[in-house]
Amino acid sequence: MLEANPLMKNSGAASETHSARPSARRDVDDRDAAPAGPVGERVTVNLSLKARDALEEIMALTGINKTDSISRALVVYAEIERMAGNGGSIYCRESPDGDLMKWKIV
Repeated sequence: MLEANPLMKNSGAASETHSARPSARRDVDDRDAAPAGPVGERVTVNLSLKARDALEEIMALTGINKTDSISRALVVYAEIERMAGNGGSIYCRESPDGDLMKWKIV
């Protein structure tokens, strides 16, 4: 579960964007797509109602199928955990003039 906490009002420092990705990684990565053949790993998952609703929302917002939505979510989650493990943090705003929020997975 992601928990968003107000951290500060519009700060100039918050407008800077820094990539947490290594410079060798491309923004569009062909590893993000589901494999065409038996290259990937097939898994079966039982989603909670909340996770099922989130998956349906992601699919409706992006037009991406279930497999690719789940695959991308796992990649994002791994990146968040990697950053948090290195002392990093995730910040966001719900709108351009909104408050800066620090996200924490609980």
